[in-house]
Amino acid sequence: MKVLNSSFHILIVDDNPENLQLLMSILCGEQYEIHVAQNGTEALKKAHAIIPDLILLDIIMPGMDGFETCKELKSSKDTEDIPIIFLTALTDTADIVKGFEKGGVDYLTKPFNSAELLARVRTQLELRAKENELRKSYQTIKTQKEQLIEELEQARTTQLSLLPLYLPDIPNARVAAKYVPMEEVGGDFYDVFELEPNVFGLLVADVTGHGVSAALLSFMFYSIFSNARNSGKSTELTVRLTNEYLTGKIERGKFATLFYAIYNASTRQLTYTGAGHPNGFIIRPSSDEIIELHTEGILVGFFSPQNAKFEEKTIQLHPKDKVLLYTNGIIEVLDDQEEMLGSARLKSFLLENKHGHIEELLEQIYQLGNKFCEYSGFGDDITMIGLEVT
Repeated sequence: MKVLNSSFHILIVDDNPENLQLLMSILCGEQYEIHVAQNGTEALKKAHAIIPDLILLDIIMPGMDGFETCKELKSSKDTEDIPIIFLTALTDTADIVKGFEKGGVDYLTKPFNSAELLARVRTQLELRAKENELRKSYQTIKTQKEQLIEELEQARTTQLSLLPLYLPDIPNARVAAKYVPMEEVGGDFYDVFELEPNVFGLLVADVTGHGVSAALLSFMFYSIFSNARNSGKSTELTVRLTNEYLTGKIERGKFATLFYAIYNASTRQLTYTGAGHPNGFIIRPSSDEIIELHTEGILVGFFSPQNAKFEEKTIQLHPKDKVLLYTNGIIEVLDDQEEMLGSARLKSFLLENKHGHIEELLEQIYQLGNKFCEYSGFGDDITMIGLEVT
């Protein structure tokens, strides 16, 4: 590394004027900014005023000696990082060791060898330059991290604004939701809303990615979906319009999956459409069965409207039936053998726990996944909506 000499300040501390003159004559050819002090007290004042890049410090001085001066320099936050080379006529090993213990980085013995002195000074200044670069890099990283944290908080606020503050009261039904993002900001979101008297929409969705980009994509997706649901009178039309509005407006390779259902509380009918999303389930205690809500549907925002096909189905619900809609984070958790929980295990679990209330069931499902992946943790957001017919 090439040291730019004029950018470095060196403080020489020695009570002997001849030594000061000799050191200055050796270093002046390097074009360093040279400062001098003839005792420890003066050295401390100049060190705090200049903050030099290197200090050449004589050990034996009247009053405050070099060891005490070094101790004072190292006790101050402003000067603790300044490298110190001790100047000494001593050759006793104990004194040299003591110098290192006090915080010195090197030592030079008198009489000085010009080549050796220049080499050791250059070495320390090169280290100092690298240290300054690392410090600047650290500050840059710290600033960037603070900006990222602020952006994540803004994104988190944006995404949380998509989630319902409360779930609507559905006649003759209980509704519950559970949302656990993997990071501060995730790609999942959900909503439960009233479309018209006694008719309610239930949505779970998952956009690609995590962090800020996922939050922004979620916001765009939800805005488009909200417009589509106001125009669409069916789940299939709503999903189809969402895909049509979204296609071409997002980055290539980005997409969303969703499961959208409409529940008519008067007729107890559930109409639904999936789009590249895990199928929902109906837990039916009366017949001891799990019904999978399967429809044909592709990713939203990935294919052109001409190539996008979606399917709508309707099923009659019975009292005590429970509807579960969820994102893939719960079934794709891995155990210590890197085996997925999977939908088959989830169906078996639902059958075993079919009699609990829907709020309890969502928590039990979460704990199932949490226990299954206890060695690796969740690899994706966890989002679930549950509807229980009473």
